[in-house]
Amino acid sequence: MLQRDTCSPTPSTYTLPSTSTPPTKLPPPHAQDEETLVAATLLALETGDLTPLIKEELKYTIQSRRVSEGKRELQVGFKQPQTYKLTDEEVERVDRRREQNRLAAQKFRRKQKAEADVHIKRIQRLESSNTKLKEELRSLREEKSQLFYHWSSHMSVCPARIETRGPDTPGFVLGQGTTGYDVT
Repeated sequence: MLQRDTCSPTPSTYTLPSTSTPPTKLPPPHAQDEETLVAATLLALETGDLTPLIKEELKYTIQSRRVSEGKRELQVGFKQPQTYKLTDEEVERVDRRREQNRLAAQKFRRKQKAEADVHIKRIQRLESSNTKLKEELRSLREEKSQLFYHWSSHMSVCPARIETRGPDTPGFVLGQGTTGYDVT
């Protein structure tokens, strides 16, 4: 098991990998660099995430290499973005734009609601019409069934023969007569 004191990196154990020259010992870090490296190590041990430690080691390696090559150290600093106070005219423009946006959103919602109401009324009208048509269809089928029953019962007792004249029968003329049946 690793212990904190054996896990903390010491500057004397770091070497730079290089393909052209043999590894050399790095110069000792500044006190601030060492503090951030120790803090990153402790954070890595506590959280189990090695990312902070790797970042600090990489930063230290880059800085050490630059110093060994005779270059100056990189100063990494993050500036806070500047915040500007809006002028009265800009504030008024922003407020006007917000008000226009609010009114446009209200208008859009009203229009959307009106369209939805129109669709709902149309759906209700169509459903009502559909119900009426289904009822009419049921009534017509029932009437057809009754007529067929009466016709069948009449045919069973009627001695006269009814001949059907359809489109494939010679002498048939569409629309001629009222029934399309000839009684012979």
